[in-house]
Amino acid sequence: MSINDNHSRSRKLTDRVGLITIGLLFVLAVSISSQLLRGIRLDLTENKLYTLSEGTIRILESIDEPITLRLYYSATASGDKQLLHGYAERAETLLNEFAAAANGSIRIQLIDPLPFTEEEEEAQMLGLTAVYLGVDPIYLGIMGSNSTDGIESIPFLDISREMFLEYDLARMVYSLAKQSKPVIGLMSTLPINGGYNPATGQFEAPWSIVTKIETLFELRTLDVNSGNLGAPIDPDISLLLIVQPKQLSDATLYAIEQFLFGGGRALLFLDPFAETSPGTDNASDFALLKHWGIDYQSDMFVGDVRFALPVIGEGQTTLRHAGLLSIEATGLSDDSVISMGIASINLGFSGSLSITEEASSVQLSPLVQSSRSATLLPTTLIPQLVNPADLSTLIQEDSNPKILAGIISGSPTSAFPATSDAHLQRALTPISVFVAADTDLLTDRYWAQVQNQFGQKVIVPFAGNADFVINALDNLSGSDDLIGMRSRAVYTRPFTKVAELREYADAKFRLRRDELEGELTITEQRLAALQTARADEPQLINQNQQAEISRFVAQRLRIRKDLRQIQRNLNQDIEALGTRLKLVNILLMPMLVAIAGIAVALYRRQRKKVWRQQGNKGLSV
Repeated sequence: MSINDNHSRSRKLTDRVGLITIGLLFVLAVSISSQLLRGIRLDLTENKLYTLSEGTIRILESIDEPITLRLYYSATASGDKQLLHGYAERAETLLNEFAAAANGSIRIQLIDPLPFTEEEEEAQMLGLTAVYLGVDPIYLGIMGSNSTDGIESIPFLDISREMFLEYDLARMVYSLAKQSKPVIGLMSTLPINGGYNPATGQFEAPWSIVTKIETLFELRTLDVNSGNLGAPIDPDISLLLIVQPKQLSDATLYAIEQFLFGGGRALLFLDPFAETSPGTDNASDFALLKHWGIDYQSDMFVGDVRFALPVIGEGQTTLRHAGLLSIEATGLSDDSVISMGIASINLGFSGSLSITEEASSVQLSPLVQSSRSATLLPTTLIPQLVNPADLSTLIQEDSNPKILAGIISGSPTSAFPATSDAHLQRALTPISVFVAADTDLLTDRYWAQVQNQFGQKVIVPFAGNADFVINALDNLSGSDDLIGMRSRAVYTRPFTKVAELREYADAKFRLRRDELEGELTITEQRLAALQTARADEPQLINQNQQAEISRFVAQRLRIRKDLRQIQRNLNQDIEALGTRLKLVNILLMPMLVAIAGIAVALYRRQRKKVWRQQGNKGLSV
C-alpha cells in the first residue's frame, strides 16, 4: 500500500467525520437558537408591515387586566376566496403580535362559526356582520372582552380600512383597558340639546347628533353664559365639545386654554353664518385661534362650484348651490382615521381655516377641503341671495383648496399672564384640537332623515356627517398614542410591471380595436336594415341583396374573430410578462446562490488540486 493510498483514506475519513460534526453542530445550533431567540422577530418588509408602532406597544404594555380577543372567521365557508383568506391571515398575524407585546395580558382565540352552530349564534348575538358570497354566511370580525364583562367589537373587517387595522385593534384594546365611557363637556350657544324654541313657541328634541354621541360617551352640558367657567374644568372631563362660541370671557378662554395645556382635548365648531343660531348674530369667534396663528375670517364663507349641492329652484328646476356643499372623497383626507372611508360630508356656508406665518409652534392638518373651484365670499351676500346660481358667477379658480376642517397640533404658549403657581405657560404635551368652520353639518337636515316608527325615533343618514364627528370624538378621547397613530401601508403588493404592460398593450391594440368596433357597428346597422327590409317585403329581395346580406354576415364574423384575436394577443403578452416575472422572482435568487456555490466549489477544488500537486512534489523529493 502506497503512502498516497493511506493519505487518501485518511482524508476521506477526516471528511466524513467533519460532515458528521457539522451536521451535529447544525442541529445543536438550531435547538439552542430556537430557545434563545424565541420571541425575537425580524421584519424585512419595505414598510415594516409586521412591526407594531411605538404607540401601540405603549398601550399594550400598560394593560393591567386580562383581555380576550376573538377572531371570528368563516374559513370553511370562504372556500377559495383568497382575498378573504389573506386578510384574515393578516388579522391573525397582527393579533398574535398584540399578544406577544402585551406580555401575557392578551389571549387570542380563533373561531370558525359554521352554519347552525353555537359559534354562529354567538357571533350573531355579538352583532358581528355576515356577508353572503355563496350559500353560507361568511363572518370576518373581532370581539374583545375584559374581566368586567366589557365588550368591544369590529363587526366586519372591511378591507378598505386595511391601513387602519392596527389603529382599530389598538383602539379596541385601549377601550377595554379603560373600562369607562369618556366624559365630554358640551359648550354650545346653539340649541343642540333641544329645549324651548322662542321662534316657534315649542319644545324641540335634541339634535340627532347628540343622540349618536350619547350612545358612546357621557355628555355633560356646561353653561357658557353662566360666567362660572373661570375655574378649572372638571378633571373628569377628557374632551370639550365647543359649538359656535361667541364673545367668551377671558376667564372662560383661560380655563379652556389651561385645560388643553394640561392634556385635555377639544372639538371646536365655528361658523360665519350658522343657520340655527338664535338672534341676528350668526357668526362665531374664538380668540385663542388668532394667538395660535390660525386664521379664521368670521365674515367670509366658501363658495365652491365643484362640490355645490343641487337644490330645487323656481319652477321646480334643479340648481347647484355653491354655498351649500357636499364634500366627496376627493376633498377628504385619506390619511386620517377621522375622515377615511366617509363618502361625503354636507356643509352650509362654511368658513375656512388657514395657518399664518406667525404660527411657528402649531400645525394645521387638513381633514376636509374645498375644490380648487372655490372662492371666499362675504356673508353679507347670504340674506339677499335670491337665485343660488348667482353665486357661481362670483367664483374663480384657485390653486389652493380652502381648509374647511382640520386638526390643530403643537405646543403654543399661553395667551394669558401667570395668575397662580398652577399656571401653565406652555402645553405639557402637544395639544390636539379638531376644528371645523361649520356648525350646520351638525344639524339633522344636512345629514339625516328622522322618522318616527311605532313611537321610536329612527335616524336614516344620507351623508357621513355623524360618522365624521363620532370618529373625531373617538380619536381625540383616546390616549396620546392613539391620536398620533397614522395610517399604515397596505399589505397588498400590486404587480406594477404587469399593470404597466397592460396599459401599454391596451394602448397598442386600442386603435385597431376601435377601428374594428366602429366597422362592426356600421356592418351590424346595415345588416339590420337589410334584414328588416327582407322581413317586411320578402318578395322584393333580389339575389344581389341576398348576397350582400351574406357578405355582411361573413364580415361580422370576421370582425368579431379579429377582435377576439386582439384580446388574445393582449392576454398573451400579459401572461408572458407574468411568467417572466415569476421566473425572475422564483428562480433568480436560487440561481445566483447556485452560481455562487458552484464558483466557490470550483475555486476550492482548484485550491485542493494545487495543494495535492505541491504535496506530491514534496513526497517525491
